[in-house]
Amino acid sequence: MNSWQEIVAQLFPVLGEAGCKQLTKLLDQTATDQQGWKKTVLLLVADAVEQHGPKGLDIALVAINDLFVGKSPVIDWANPRRVSDLVAFMQNAEADEKSAMHAFGVEVCATLGMILAGLLKGLLATL
Repeated sequence: MNSWQEIVAQLFPVLGEAGCKQLTKLLDQTATDQQGWKKTVLLLVADAVEQHGPKGLDIALVAINDLFVGKSPVIDWANPRRVSDLVAFMQNAEADEKSAMHAFGVEVCATLGMILAGLLKGLLATL
């Protein structure tokens, strides 16, 4: 098992089977990404959550949706280098790859939301 797979396995009691499977799927996809855009999307979401807490998932999702449709999102909360990298990936991508980027970003936000809910339920169960 990879080190991240061991970490996910330790989270099983809190996340449950569905949460662990989704997290493993995202990490597998990111590990096999040859162009780096998946890692950049994950880091953008991490920036949003770091700056805004759980509400950051919604903020990141809005930014990802705006980027996908060609709008200029307000992403002053993100690392400027990361934003630049993601915009460059979007500008250089073909339509199919742009759709894949969008779908991945939406999936990341949904999965992290499910994980956050699982963590909260696990914490509340211990009280």
